[in-house]
Amino acid sequence: MKTTVIDYKAGNLTSVVKALRHLGADVEVTDTPGPLANATHIILPRCRPLRRHQTPR
Repeated sequence: MKTTVIDYKAGNLTSVVKALRHLGADVEVTDTPGPLANATHIILPRCRPLRRHQTPR
């Protein structure tokens, strides 16, 4: 299994990656869409005010 963590320059990336590796996950960090095609799991770490980074509905 390949877990890809999206680095969008606003989330708690370091803690998420550290926790996943501690659990034995094969983790890749990306800020481009290419690696997402090979991921079995995708994680978007967030910081509290996520709405600032989302597009309006």
